[in-house]
Amino acid sequence: MSITASIIESVSQQKDGLRYVTEAHTDHLGVVRRIVALRNGSIDDDAELAKHAAQMPSDLRQAEIAENIALILRDGAQAALTFNHSTASQMRTVLRETFRNATRQDAAFIGDFLNALTDAQLQTVFGMTAQQVTTLRNNRLVPSANIVASINSAVGA
Repeated sequence: MSITASIIESVSQQKDGLRYVTEAHTDHLGVVRRIVALRNGSIDDDAELAKHAAQMPSDLRQAEIAENIALILRDGAQAALTFNHSTASQMRTVLRETFRNATRQDAAFIGDFLNALTDAQLQTVFGMTAQQVTTLRNNRLVPSANIVASINSAVGA
């Protein structure tokens, strides 16, 4: 979940003194992400490269969590989540806040997803006792799963 290599791939000088700089950042999966920037002569390319390499893991983590939340809001318990740049714990922290502030339909799909978690996972996500998890599951999550099943049935999913 880190950037393993960062290089300046190319620098193309323009007549006006500006230059196009292409940075290449390789993550732990071998995926190369490029940043192309138009810079003036006073900007230190190596410092910019280091700044981008330091910021990129956080940006990738936030983007992956946002994508996972979008999948849950669309697919509920059927969401196929990825954890290449984030952890389940980091995603659940955001999911908990999203659930707390969700609209009715979003709450139903998040509830459906949460209903697929074990009691132990729910205790960790929400910081609840076993009895509180049972109450949450019976009062919110099972009804949400039933709503999502009805929606999926109606649309043929």
